Amino acid sequence: MNMRNVVAWLLLCVCLLGGCRKAQVLGEGTKRYLAGKEALEKGDNATALKEFDAAIASEPTAYIFLERAKLKHTLADDAGAIADCEEAIKLDPEYSADAKWYLDELKKPKAKQFQGTDAAPPSSGK
Repeated sequence: MNMRNVVAWLLLCVCLLGGCRKAQVLGEGTKRYLAGKEALEKGDNATALKEFDAAIASEPTAYIFLERAKLKHTLADDAGAIADCEEAIKLDPEYSADAKWYLDELKKPKAKQFQGTDAAPPSSGK
């Protein structure tokens, strides 16, 4: 199941369980974010970055900034990844545990990043 289907399924469940009366319409930022995730699944990093950029321009959220930070790190743009982590933390301090973890990892020497007990974000439960 691709990410778009997972998100659509979750939105449907929330709507049904929450008793919403009208179908939820995805905003432009969410649509662009999902298009970016789909591009990532296909290995199209350039398109994913463009879609994440558009998602942030439309609806900046901490989650999308963190996802773009991960992509920028993959693309060897650590300065951009650090800036996106910092923006995620500013936008939503309550969501920021993973962004803070990722930021801390990016500031380590390359050989020590994402190693040992720090190999997974706090949300992974590992």
